[in-house]
Amino acid sequence: MIRHQRGSAFGTQQYPFCHPGLLDQIKNVTGITMVKVQLRNISDFALQNATKLQNLLLSFNNLTEIGDNTFSGAINLENLNLAHNCISKISSKAFVNTPNLKYLGLGFNKLEEIDAELFLPLKNLWNLSLYNNKIKYIAATAFTKIPNLLVLYLNHNNLESLELHIESRLSQLYVSYNKLKSLTLKSVKSGAMSGCVEAKSNQLSSINIDPSLYVVQLYLSSNKIESLDSILSHTKIFRLNLDGNLLRNLDGLNKLKRLTYLDLSSNNITYQPDVFGSLQQLNWLNLSNTSMTHFSFEWFGIQKNLFDLELSRNLLKELDYKRFSIYFPNLDALTINNNQFNCTFLEDMMTYWKNMTQISIWDAKTVDPTPNVANIKCINEEIKKEVYMEESKLFGKMFVMISCIGIFIFVGFLLVLFLMKKIRNKYCIRISSNNQSCNELMNSEFQ
Repeated sequence: MIRHQRGSAFGTQQYPFCHPGLLDQIKNVTGITMVKVQLRNISDFALQNATKLQNLLLSFNNLTEIGDNTFSGAINLENLNLAHNCISKISSKAFVNTPNLKYLGLGFNKLEEIDAELFLPLKNLWNLSLYNNKIKYIAATAFTKIPNLLVLYLNHNNLESLELHIESRLSQLYVSYNKLKSLTLKSVKSGAMSGCVEAKSNQLSSINIDPSLYVVQLYLSSNKIESLDSILSHTKIFRLNLDGNLLRNLDGLNKLKRLTYLDLSSNNITYQPDVFGSLQQLNWLNLSNTSMTHFSFEWFGIQKNLFDLELSRNLLKELDYKRFSIYFPNLDALTINNNQFNCTFLEDMMTYWKNMTQISIWDAKTVDPTPNVANIKCINEEIKKEVYMEESKLFGKMFVMISCIGIFIFVGFLLVLFLMKKIRNKYCIRISSNNQSCNELMNSEFQ
């Protein structure tokens, strides 16, 4: 393997241009690494003798374009990393000469469009990374004829709408951190797709995923989803993340009976009886920050498989804690911090759980002197009364002080008026016989 990596044991050489003469001794080389060498261009046929080359790492350079014959000759190339360059243009025939490519890394470049022909020759490709580009458009069939594609990264781009026709058994699709308002996934072949779709931090109000696509994990946090309607047809989902959306009800949730992981945090949900009752496979449930004012076991029924329940950042003032072991017999962890529990109630609850159950109470560690029980913040009524009394006393003192100041100012004002009147009378007595007015006399005296 040939390595030319800046700062490595092989020196700090820089190769602005990669041409045939530079690599004409690589017939038997299986790997080349040229990272951070300020490579700006690869001449056509530079790899014409690299018939045994399998790994080519050219990341962190200044490449701007990939031509028709850039990789001509590298017919056995399996791993190609072009990440962290400035590539904005790739010829539609750039990968014709690399039919055995399995991994292609194009992340952190400046690509804006992906046409339908670019990746057609890559029948053996299973991992394609296009994250952190400037992609605004992707042809619907751009990845259709890649039968072995398993992992596709499209996150951190500028996509506002995306439709993909899927033929492979794609196991991981990442489209998070775009500007998506529309996401459509269509099945081209029976059995296509079997895995995870991650579309976090977009502007999706719904999704359109063909029910025949076998989606088992769906991550849609930080979108604008208001209902579960567009999700309910995917009954094989076992992991669903919907935190940070606009959900107000959970109508139809009972159809997703295979759920083991469910995150509904940071929604403004109105809970209904037996809403989780049919989800008997649930292991982990997050209901944090959902404006919950009370907790009812009628929402759940008996959940034998629930191990972890998160109720933090709500408006709870009490819990019927003695019934938890009945409805959640295998519960291991409960998160209840940042609610509105009374300290006395919280202390009783913690003591009961410590002595009677195996539940571990997870909390956010407090670093201030706020009243807490086992580092869980609570409301101390006695302290509230003391604070109220202190505030009342302080208010009384301030009222007396302000009243005294007001009286003092008022008396001073009256005194000034009295003195002015005395002065006026004094000077008016001295009015002369030439019929000078009192005001004229006073003005002349002051001048």
